[in-house]
Amino acid sequence: MILHRSLLVLCLTTLVSPVQADETSELMMQATQAEQSLDFAAAEAAYTKILELRPSGSFAHRARIRLEHLRAHAEGGYAPLKHLEEVRRVPRLASDPEALAALFEEAQRFPPGKVRTEALLLVAEGFGQRLRRSEQALAPASMLLRDPQVDRPLRAHALKLMVEAHLALGQKAQAAAVVAEFPGLAPVLERRLAVDRRRHLLFNASIGCLAVLGAILVVSLGKLRGRLWFLRRIFLSATSLSTVALLGSVGSWLTYWYDESLSLRPFWLLGAGVWMVDRSVAVGREAVGRTKGARMVLGGLGVLGVLAVAFLALFLSDPLYLESFGL
Repeated sequence: MILHRSLLVLCLTTLVSPVQADETSELMMQATQAEQSLDFAAAEAAYTKILELRPSGSFAHRARIRLEHLRAHAEGGYAPLKHLEEVRRVPRLASDPEALAALFEEAQRFPPGKVRTEALLLVAEGFGQRLRRSEQALAPASMLLRDPQVDRPLRAHALKLMVEAHLALGQKAQAAAVVAEFPGLAPVLERRLAVDRRRHLLFNASIGCLAVLGAILVVSLGKLRGRLWFLRRIFLSATSLSTVALLGSVGSWLTYWYDESLSLRPFWLLGAGVWMVDRSVAVGREAVGRTKGARMVLGGLGVLGVLAVAFLALFLSDPLYLESFGL
């Protein structure tokens, strides 16, 4: 008797399974079409029905994933998600300033949740990265950064968007301030801004040092204006010119030998700059005569001038060269 009942159940299951499989297949198609047409409530109902009919069927895994995704974005009865997808799914609208501005206005009224976060991210990236309208990227990025419900990686990304926008607008102080407001959130950005500050200080110091040497040269030339023949000999010193030529040519040859793709510009800038510093000091020493203190000061300025020229040669050629020196 028990055997007969088991056979009956098996037969009924075999007969019903194809019917359920056809129904779940139809429901899966309906759910997919509903998502494509932005009818998320209908898609949720279809996915739920699939899992009720065949919780371990062939469509169950995909249905479960999509259902979890939809329910995680269901705030506001799917109306916010629909508005977001209307913009996000169309590349033209995702890069359209009016569409992004309208989405930002709507997003500020969205209930807190994933949809609001993704809408703000789309707007911030659209204005900041695709349209290069940095000033309009600041507000949505700031809202993301200061939203406690947003996870740490996304907040770090929002901080990066804000810093890039401030830097694009020439607002270095604001970029540094916002990074300092969230210490430890984006260590890479902190290091980058620290390097930028260091380079800025070195650039100003280098320009200042060379400006002082230039002023000394002008004053010295004024004092020695009656000795043009002697000045010509100073500027055309064979020792100085050969040293500079050797510096530029040997440096360029070593660079080319090491990697043909590297620029030779830094060495020729360095050579020209060192020659100007060296000759400025030489003219200055001639102008001050044997005054020991003044000659020592000029010697110190000469050393600083060479360092300044070396920094500027690398910085103006390619700032990446400075990384090898920790700058």
